[in-house]
This record gives sequence, structure tokens and C-alpha cells, in this order.
Amino acid sequence: MGFKDQDLAAPGWWWDDEGSHNLTQGQKIYQDILLSSQYIYKSYRFLRIVEATVYHHPPQGRDQYYINYIQATDQHSDFSEAGYARIVKDGVGHTNVTLHLQSKRNQDLKFLVQIWGHRSF
Repeated sequence: MGFKDQDLAAPGWWWDDEGSHNLTQGQKIYQDILLSSQYIYKSYRFLRIVEATVYHHPPQGRDQYYINYIQATDQHSDFSEAGYARIVKDGVGHTNVTLHLQSKRNQDLKFLVQIWGHRSF
């Protein structure tokens, strides 16, 4: 009995004690500040998968901050209701990031997305 590609966890994924699918990438250091914190909620659609795209693109002309740590935490307490998060573009080491969030079929989408970084000098 072997594993198929879809059975394996992708880099940047981890499962906590409750089995929720949370995304973490990077490492927080003492210089980092919270650049963005968003609670993403979309109600379920009958027999459908609910999706959302989260952007962190700071406006031009402001101080630029490099992203050091990205955390997308599923707010479901039950593993059977947990959704998925993945980075679509940029991320750690960049000033921008685009995340894609997806619910399980017939479930709400509930994620807390936090982005930490430090000022570029």
C-alpha cells in the first residue's frame, strides 16, 4: 500500500491537534510587526465548495515591509469541517502575497489570516 501525490501534505502545511488544515510559512522574529490580520468568513452553499482569494498588496509610496511569516488558521474546531489554504503568488521574502482559501463541500469558510513582517531598509 503506497501513497498517492494527493495523499501527501504539501510543504507549508501542518495539522494541529484537532486536525484542522492550517497554513504556516516563515518564521516570526522580534523585529516583526503585524502587517495584516483578516477574518475571512463565507457561508456555506448547498453541495458546493466555497472559495476566497486574499490579497496583501501594500500601496505604492508607503514604507515597504518584507513578509517574514504567514499564518492562515482554520477556525473550525471539527476536522470534518476544516478547509484548505495555499499561497498562490509571492509570500515570505516579498512585499506582497496572494492566498487562496477553500472550504470543504457543504461547509462554511472560516479563516483567520495573519501576515507578519519587518520594514525594508
